[in-house]
Amino acid sequence: GVILSAILIEVIGRKLNIAFTTFGSAISILPLFYCGLAKILDGYVVTAFLFLFRGFQIGAFMTIYLYTSEVYPTRLRGTVYGVFGLTRSIGQLSSPLSALVSIFIFFPC
Repeated sequence: GVILSAILIEVIGRKLNIAFTTFGSAISILPLFYCGLAKILDGYVVTAFLFLFRGFQIGAFMTIYLYTSEVYPTRLRGTVYGVFGLTRSIGQLSSPLSALVSIFIFFPC
């Protein structure tokens, strides 16, 4: 994801790269939301879709970090990165619980 995103930044630009990688991540995770398809698909195929999703997400966030460092002033950028770091840590702490809850609530089939 990082290598492809670095090449695409130079070829199509930052904004189009963000659009491409977020669209690619949405398309790669979409088949897994259909309840019956996730049961039919082989474990290797599901793993491949998840790797594609993660690769697109890594590329998108790498481009977003690069883009924001060029656009916003240092003082504002430091504050925002600190707040996002805090929310990221809260998300990392709560992700095991939210994964268990989402399995039983959103994917009951």
